[in-house]
Amino acid sequence: MLDHIDYLVYSSHKTATQTVVHTLNEGGFNAGYIHTIDQLWISFDHCRDKSHEEVKHIFLESLKQYKENNKRKMKLITMIRNPQDRLLSSFFQTYDTDEMHFKRKSPEDTTIETHTVYELLEMYETHNVQQNLKLRTEALDEISSIFGTPIIEKLEKRIGHDYFENELVELYVFDFYSIVGNQFLEYINHALKIQLEKKVDSNTTDSKRYKEKYKLAKQLLTKEIKDIILTQYHPYYFK
Repeated sequence: MLDHIDYLVYSSHKTATQTVVHTLNEGGFNAGYIHTIDQLWISFDHCRDKSHEEVKHIFLESLKQYKENNKRKMKLITMIRNPQDRLLSSFFQTYDTDEMHFKRKSPEDTTIETHTVYELLEMYETHNVQQNLKLRTEALDEISSIFGTPIIEKLEKRIGHDYFENELVELYVFDFYSIVGNQFLEYINHALKIQLEKKVDSNTTDSKRYKEKYKLAKQLLTKEIKDIILTQYHPYYFK
């Protein structure tokens, strides 16, 4: 299932996932991505209509097969972004771009377009209190659950990034803010020991039509909402 992939970018929603994937592909590697294994059905039809536990089993078996066929472990990449920033960005994309793509809404009819920034922040606060914002889960937490081990507690600190390895994968944990920064190529080349020459930005907030409303929402975001988020995730994510 994964045999053609050099790198699987398994990273939370709105963590520059597509930028990393497109940059690796531009550099001659085969890279794919998921935010959660529950999305595997999009690329692999045999994962459709399966429970989370069934997909987890399929994923683990595919990693075993990958190692057997390629004589190496799968290389996973995940990015860490402060949830207080990530979740707002995820909320905006979920209620605009994703509504157009998945629900076939016209641009003028999306939730982001038809609500004021104050109404949107009320919705956002409710989502966070109820912990039901779509794609709120941290990919690193899901990966830990898949392997049955607290990865955050076992990470190896390296220069600029963290690292974890088990019998099936090599996991590179990158800093989101280094990925979107000016030293991106130096950062990723050093970590992966490769020689990429061109960064390919993709799906950035600045490219979105709602960017001004998003920036205003970010300014208006209250300490109360930020504190709610702070209690819901491991301190590692707020470094």
